[in-house]
Amino acid sequence: MLRRLLPLCLLALAIALPSHAAEERVGWDDEGDFASALARAKKAKKLVFVDFYATWCGPCKLMDRTVYTDSTVALETGRYVARKIDAEKGEGIVLAQKYNVTAYPTLLVVDAAGGEMAREVGYRPADRFTTFLSDTRTGRGTVEGIRKLIASKDGNTFDN
Repeated sequence: MLRRLLPLCLLALAIALPSHAAEERVGWDDEGDFASALARAKKAKKLVFVDFYATWCGPCKLMDRTVYTDSTVALETGRYVARKIDAEKGEGIVLAQKYNVTAYPTLLVVDAAGGEMAREVGYRPADRFTTFLSDTRTGRGTVEGIRKLIASKDGNTFDN
């Protein structure tokens, strides 16, 4: 009797326990200040993804629960130095003013010198969020990417 119940008990236990081992999350860079994050980005030849948030912001909390736990999002943000900044606390107040953050979440991509390259405001589902990061990283849709497209030799790239 015990031999028959043991597999069922183990299965019930496996279903009941949360599986955190398989859950992937964005690896936030929280070491030092923003300037040190920019320095790490420069050294690693990466861009910086910044999530400006507020502790009371519902859409920000939703991004934490549903977007930043997505494995595809974790993979794409791994190509950046990813920084979460509370826009109402510490250096976040000054940085939010510098980058003209007026709503939450404000999602920015900046270069290693701190120059803004792309911006999205508000909640973004995982698929749209990864497209935003991927497009910015590859230059699609950015001001610099459009400049390069216009300057290209063939001039027919807008027809595609």
